Amino acid sequence: MTQRYSKIRFIGYTIPTTPASMVAIGNPNGPGAVAGTYLGLEDFQADVRARIAVLKNAAEQALAALPSDEAPGSVLNLFVAPEFYFHGTQVRTSTGMWMRTQPISS
Repeated sequence: MTQRYSKIRFIGYTIPTTPASMVAIGNPNGPGAVAGTYLGLEDFQADVRARIAVLKNAAEQALAALPSDEAPGSVLNLFVAPEFYFHGTQVRTSTGMWMRTQPISS
């Protein structure tokens, strides 16, 4: 049996995911861009575990804040997080290799 919801609720988790130590590249008043360094723990697995714990806590808080008087199954609750939430100090290259991002100096 397919369940049909009468409403959908998007619950957005707002947390900064922009790089730290931003520096201008090129002309900041014209064609140009910015660059920075993504932050995270040195230990990749510890970093991911910590990010999961923070995200789990945010989802649990969102769940606790939902209205208690809604009919069960009437609202589809969709928890969304930023695209770069799990971006730590390591990135995967186009060849599949993992590499640590390096700070950019101005």
